[in-house]
Amino acid sequence: MAIMLIVVFILVPIAELVVLIRIGETIGAWPTVGFVVLTAVVGVSLVRLQGVAILISAQRELEANRFPMAAMFDGACLVLAGACLIVPGFITDAVGFLLLVPVLRRWLRNTMESRLNATGRIKRWPSQDRPSDGAGADRSRRRGSGIIIEGEYAEISPDEDREGGSEHAKSEPDRPPRPPASSQAASDDDPSPWRKDRPERGQ
Repeated sequence: MAIMLIVVFILVPIAELVVLIRIGETIGAWPTVGFVVLTAVVGVSLVRLQGVAILISAQRELEANRFPMAAMFDGACLVLAGACLIVPGFITDAVGFLLLVPVLRRWLRNTMESRLNATGRIKRWPSQDRPSDGAGADRSRRRGSGIIIEGEYAEISPDEDREGGSEHAKSEPDRPPRPPASSQAASDDDPSPWRKDRPERGQ
């Protein structure tokens, strides 16, 4: 890590300065400055366009319930490319433009992923399938299409329910069961001579 910091913050600026001096001696100072500014503007514009595309790709991966590993790696490469293009210099501009090439980013991603898999530092879990947006919307519409009734309620435990039922039964007096209406109508129309409420035939 210390070696990388030395290379980035000491050796790269020295190399950039040497290259700028050599190119300035060849084509002139102002053309060199103009070329550096032009590469920075073009590079930042390309970073912005590719950043929008990568953001849309990551959103689609999340909607499909997949971790956007490729989109995250491409986003990190774009951030590094933007930093290299903003820094004045031809070496950093070259590195920034190389990082904007999708094929090169894919190769770097596959190389790093294979090395991490070989060392066992990265693991993958199968993602669980979930319904698409259309199925979820249909389910939400079906779930929200029921009738809603507003009201108040009170929770009653089973013990309170039993006690309330027994008190209600005690409060009501015992009443004899009433015969059904059909049997009563049949008894009124019964022509039997043995009924007490029917007068005798001789009277």
